[in-house]
Amino acid sequence: PAAPVLTLNSATNETIKADGGSIKIKYTITNPVDGASVKYATDAKWLTLKSNDGVVSCTAQANTTGKKRSTTVTLTYCDQSVKVNISQDSSTPPNNEIWYTSSHGKVVNPHEEGKDIFGAEIESNTYKNGKGIIKFKGNVTTIGRAAFHNCTNLTSVTIPNSVTTIGKCAFNYCSNLTSVTIPNSVTTIGEFAFQGCSNLNSVTIPNSVTTIGERAFWGCRSLTSITIPNSVTTIGEGAFIDCRNLKEFKGGSAFINGRCLIINGKLVAFAPAGITKFTIPDSVTSIGDNAFACCDNLTSVTIQDSVTTIGEWAFSCCDNLTSVTIPNSVTTIGYGAFHSCTNLTSVTIPNSVKTIGGDAFIDCNLSKETKKRIKSINPNAL
Repeated sequence: PAAPVLTLNSATNETIKADGGSIKIKYTITNPVDGASVKYATDAKWLTLKSNDGVVSCTAQANTTGKKRSTTVTLTYCDQSVKVNISQDSSTPPNNEIWYTSSHGKVVNPHEEGKDIFGAEIESNTYKNGKGIIKFKGNVTTIGRAAFHNCTNLTSVTIPNSVTTIGKCAFNYCSNLTSVTIPNSVTTIGEFAFQGCSNLNSVTIPNSVTTIGERAFWGCRSLTSITIPNSVTTIGEGAFIDCRNLKEFKGGSAFINGRCLIINGKLVAFAPAGITKFTIPDSVTSIGDNAFACCDNLTSVTIQDSVTTIGEWAFSCCDNLTSVTIPNSVTTIGYGAFHSCTNLTSVTIPNSVKTIGGDAFIDCNLSKETKKRIKSINPNAL
């Protein structure tokens, strides 16, 4: 019979970067011999290798920084060998470290710490040559609740590839934070995670993320563009409230002209920078809670007759909004929907509207007839 041949599914000697987590090298065996198995040979002490079912798993375990390390892995099968070069990219921390920079060039201590916050206890926290390193006694698996809350000297953070969750209020009110590197291991960005990070101008959301919590980026006024991958299926209410310089959303089929983020027919967020008049796309069936809140450049909004529900606080604090066209399709206007729209003078409440939430039109400058119509549905709406 023909001799068995071992080949990589990618080109021989291809360089693969190990980012402090796990990588996999796939190989194929043709003309296999029963009972034979793949063996590997390497003298690289910073890798752990396992081989089975056509995949060699390599786990980078280097705990040094500032250098690019490389090695060659050799797979051997029935006297057939192939090689692949693996290099460790020094721009990514190992799994037991968080890298950061600070505005004062000194150590920044987490607001909360411990195994329940990071998945491991802190071993050391040092700042040298313009770079901070928090080293842990084990792998970092989460950036937990309020981990860096109000750390105002924090300017950048690089999170290791072992982290799956950025928790509630993890970086809220880090007012000088300008960039965060989120690894592909992260699946959840929690509620209020980056609230009040007013100087944050770079957030890359990786393809692994499925959930963005409510008000996650509330008040991130320096963001001008954000890419939401197709993997994201859940976005909490007010996730991008008061991101007043946001010009566009990118990525995925949920976007209309870059200005709206629409999921399952619900308009959940709006990019308001430079927009004064807007017509809701006819693919929208409901306007989500806080979807347009604090969009203070808007002067008029036209709602298409595909919409049946206007959510809670949907247009609250839109200070310059003067007119809203509500179609006959709308049946529900949520609590506080137009709260504090102090210049709103023109609104028609159609007969289709059966429910208006409390404080929905409080502080609005409406006509007597409009107020009478609103009070007939809910006296507490004004």
